[in-house]
Formats: sequence, C-alpha cells, structure tokens
Amino acid sequence: MHTNHPSHSDATSTHDTVHRHATVAVPHAGPRPARRLSGAIRRVALTGTFALLAAAATACTAGGGAAPMDSVRDDEAEISRLVTRLGVALDEHDFQALPQLFTPEATATTPGGTAVGRDKVIAQATRNHTDFPNLQHIVSGVLVDVNGDRAEVRANLVGYFGRADDPEPVRRIGGVYRFGAVRTEDGWRFDALTVRQVWRIERENAA
Repeated sequence: MHTNHPSHSDATSTHDTVHRHATVAVPHAGPRPARRLSGAIRRVALTGTFALLAAAATACTAGGGAAPMDSVRDDEAEISRLVTRLGVALDEHDFQALPQLFTPEATATTPGGTAVGRDKVIAQATRNHTDFPNLQHIVSGVLVDVNGDRAEVRANLVGYFGRADDPEPVRRIGGVYRFGAVRTEDGWRFDALTVRQVWRIERENAA
C-alpha cells in the first residue's frame, strides 16, 4: 500500500499557519490606564482649584468684600460727628460733654490761646465762650482723611458771639478748623485742635 507523506513544503505551510494563529496580535492596553489615571488626576486638580476659588469667594462675601471701604466710611462719619458735637457743645454751653471728644493729652491752639492737656483745653474753651450765651458755630466743608488709626480733619468755621440782651452779634469770626484724631478703645477722639482765624469783625461800642 502506498502511503502519501506530506511534503516538506506542506509541512512548512502548516507550521506557518499555526504560527500565524498563535501570534495573533492582542491590543496592547499598557499605556491606556496611565492616560486614564492622568486625566483623573487633572480632573481632581481642577475640581480642587474650583473648590478653593468658591471657598475664597464665599469667605469674601461672608466677611464683606467691601468691608475696608465700608470701615473707612464709618470712620469718616464718626469723626464728622465729633466735629458737629464740638460745635453743639460750645453753642449750648454743654462743657461737660467736651471730655468725650478729646484724649487726655489733647492740645488746642485757637485765637483764645494755647492749651496742653484735655483739662486745660476744656478750661480754655469754657473761658472763651461763657460770656456769650448766644453762640452759633457754623461748620462746613468737613474733610476727613483717615490713615489707619489716625485721621486729619479740615473744616470751615463761621462763629457768631452774642450777648443775652442784644439780638445783634458783638463778634463775628471766620476761620479754618484743623483736627488731629486718633482711634481709641472708646472710639475716635481729637488729640489736636487748631483754629486759624481768617477774618474777624468786632461791633463797635459793644458792651
């Protein structure tokens, strides 16, 4: 009986076919997890950044983003009220209210003299205004410049001094107020006061 043996070429062809089947390429998945991880890290980083920005915005809102400007305006208003209260205290002879406006070390230089220390400042103000029951201090153009815990103030002043039995003022003055103010535990207080007299009219033959 004759048996057909595979030829060398047939064997080689079969081997190549098996080899091709054995080496079918499988998609390489090595770098992809790394890319996915890198993308995840970027997303986490961006999320964290947005969270920080949101937290900062919330903090600004909660703390009042305009707080510094609001604080300056509050300081200016408080200091302006001090100027008004000084004029009212002098007009109404409410000299007992003056200690609440000045620091213990306050100084004053006015047409009525110079005083150092709150008590002497008040004594000078009392002496210069007591004899005039009809008083009117008109203050305008108040300009407050706040710098931290200190402030400088400028204002225009017109003052009328009258006697009780005389409807016409015996003295008129115009000048410029300048104050130095400091922030204290009790609020703003004046630690310096000057009055520069610009003009003065004394009525002739006034008693």
